[in-house]
Amino acid sequence: MDLKAEFEQIVIANQDWLYRYILSIVKNEQTAEDLVQEVFISAYRNYDSYEELAKLRSCGLLQGI
Repeated sequence: MDLKAEFEQIVIANQDWLYRYILSIVKNEQTAEDLVQEVFISAYRNYDSYEELAKLRSCGLLQGI
Protein backbone atom coordinates (compact mmCIF):
# COMPACT_ATOMS: atom_id res chain seq x y z
CA MET A 1 0.00 0.00 0.00
CA ASP A 2 1.35 3.41 -0.90
CA LEU A 3 1.73 6.24 1.57
CA LYS A 4 -1.36 8.14 0.43
CA ALA A 5 -3.63 5.09 0.63
CA GLU A 6 -2.18 4.05 3.99
CA PHE A 7 -2.67 7.52 5.45
CA GLU A 8 -6.19 7.72 4.03
CA GLN A 9 -7.05 4.55 5.94
CA ILE A 10 -5.70 6.10 9.13
CA VAL A 11 -7.84 9.20 8.59
CA ILE A 12 -10.96 7.11 7.91
CA ALA A 13 -10.36 4.99 11.00
CA ASN A 14 -9.73 7.93 13.33
CA GLN A 15 -11.54 11.06 12.15
CA ASP A 16 -14.86 10.41 13.88
CA TRP A 17 -13.56 9.71 17.38
CA LEU A 18 -11.04 12.53 17.10
CA TYR A 19 -13.76 14.97 16.04
CA ARG A 20 -16.01 13.91 18.95
CA TYR A 21 -13.13 14.26 21.39
CA ILE A 22 -12.14 17.72 20.18
CA LEU A 23 -15.77 18.84 20.02
CA SER A 24 -16.20 17.82 23.65
CA ILE A 25 -13.41 20.22 24.53
CA VAL A 26 -14.04 23.20 22.26
CA LYS A 27 -17.88 23.01 22.13
CA ASN A 28 -17.94 24.49 18.62
CA GLU A 29 -18.48 22.34 15.52
CA GLN A 30 -16.56 24.54 13.07
CA THR A 31 -13.60 24.88 15.41
CA ALA A 32 -13.59 21.12 16.00
CA GLU A 33 -13.61 20.46 12.25
CA ASP A 34 -10.76 22.91 11.71
CA LEU A 35 -8.70 21.37 14.51
CA VAL A 36 -9.24 17.83 13.23
CA GLN A 37 -8.07 18.98 9.81
CA GLU A 38 -4.99 20.59 11.35
CA VAL A 39 -4.20 17.40 13.26
CA PHE A 40 -4.29 15.31 10.10
CA ILE A 41 -2.29 17.84 8.09
CA SER A 42 0.38 17.85 10.78
CA ALA A 43 0.30 14.06 10.99
CA TYR A 44 0.70 13.74 7.22
CA ARG A 45 3.61 16.16 7.15
CA ASN A 46 5.28 14.18 9.93
CA TYR A 47 4.05 10.76 8.87
CA ASP A 48 7.28 8.96 9.66
CA SER A 49 6.72 9.86 13.31
CA TYR A 50 3.05 8.83 13.21
CA GLU A 51 3.24 5.42 11.54
CA GLU A 52 2.41 3.77 14.84
CA LEU A 53 -0.89 5.68 15.23
CA ALA A 54 -3.02 3.01 13.60
CA LYS A 55 -1.31 0.28 15.60
CA LEU A 56 -1.86 2.13 18.86
CA ARG A 57 -5.52 2.71 18.00
CA SER A 58 -6.10 -0.90 16.96
CA CYS A 59 -4.55 -2.34 20.12
CA GLY A 60 -6.70 -0.12 22.32
CA LEU A 61 -4.15 2.35 23.60
CA LEU A 62 -6.14 5.26 22.16
CA GLN A 63 -9.62 3.87 22.83
CA GLY A 64 -12.09 6.37 24.19
CA ILE A 65 -10.11 9.43 23.23
